[in-house]
Amino acid sequence: MEEDHAALRGLFIIDPQGVLQYAVVHSLNIGRSTEETRRVLTALQTGGLCPSNWKPGGKTLPVPEVEAAAQALGTSEPLAVDNEHLIGERFETNGLWPVYLLFDAEGRLRARAAGAAGLGVLGAALERMAPPA
Repeated sequence: MEEDHAALRGLFIIDPQGVLQYAVVHSLNIGRSTEETRRVLTALQTGGLCPSNWKPGGKTLPVPEVEAAAQALGTSEPLAVDNEHLIGERFETNGLWPVYLLFDAEGRLRARAAGAAGLGVLGAALERMAPPA
């Protein structure tokens, strides 16, 4: 877009404490949706974790319960709540769990693995991606 001197469309939602809570930027050929903006604002105001395809009035997951479940699993890593298994369907995980997906800085899927051996597979993929020392 820079060579055309055209601006991209963007929406940034910043909370009262000045923390960026939501950001989306896309090309000019994609129209904006006031309904989606309203849905995102409502989701941010629920105080819970909204699953994929959440709609206002839908159930949310209480943050303390999710934090307790993560702690019980012994993880402090970022979690994705995907009750409808849309992430698994998109990346063809065939119902395997846990699934590990590794993306590069450009957002390309570089490796996927599942089950007990998954972390080892991802570790090897990270080594292959790392620049030589």
